[in-house]
Amino acid sequence: MNDSTALVVTSEEERALLAQLDGLDLFPAGQENLEAGDTGMPPRLRISQRNRPIQIGDSEVPAGRIVNVLTGEAYDHLEIVVVVFLPRTRVLWPDAFSADNSPVCLSDNGKTPLRNGGARGATNPRRGPCETCKESEFCDGVAPACKLQRNFLVYMPETKEPAILTLSSTALKAARHLTQLAKTTGLKRAVIMTTQDKDSDQGRWHVPAFTKGRKLDVPEILGLVEVRNELQNLVVKADLQQDENNEDAGGFGEGPIIESPPEPEWDDEIAF
Repeated sequence: MNDSTALVVTSEEERALLAQLDGLDLFPAGQENLEAGDTGMPPRLRISQRNRPIQIGDSEVPAGRIVNVLTGEAYDHLEIVVVVFLPRTRVLWPDAFSADNSPVCLSDNGKTPLRNGGARGATNPRRGPCETCKESEFCDGVAPACKLQRNFLVYMPETKEPAILTLSSTALKAARHLTQLAKTTGLKRAVIMTTQDKDSDQGRWHVPAFTKGRKLDVPEILGLVEVRNELQNLVVKADLQQDENNEDAGGFGEGPIIESPPEPEWDDEIAF
């Protein structure tokens, strides 16, 4: 893996200047003011939707494009490699949508709600545990009010950067497919992420789709092992992005879930 902290030297003059910098601290000051979630947290990938387009500067990203919310880069398709299966998370939103909504309840481990009152804006944390909470269960084919989020730490070979991909609601089907691809190929092959146009009672939505990509070369695989080892203990928090149809996870859903069976449990270990 390329060292992102290395300085690029292009001339003898710059080499002389670099010698003067030897031993100097070249990182930003004030790092003691950072919180745990601020330090080295990769950006999230989101899909721009028709009803809630992602804004980059003064422009709206066209619907269906995949966006790195930190850099503003947008893609019709994106090559990724799953390097860590991150913990599941959960969010329960109010029934009525409002852009100013705070979550009713949330869980950063998918098992127990955050209990300290209004933690991260939660207005009415439930008692838990999540697996026995009625709001996390299917009822007569209707999706649970509490949304399960599948979180993946992925690596983008093109930009040589990690990112967090959170899939929820109807996108859980795509999450299962991504899990199967990653468990089958390990760190030896890339996955191509695209989007598909779907219709629902609420309108048209773009949902993620994943297909098997190219085989990676040995230097790329060694770099991925390094990234995995560095970030395998990354602490992820529930994604609190919400859209107008009460679907969380940045619009990775397409409206109410019609399918009845809940997502099965997977043994989320990287095949290698």
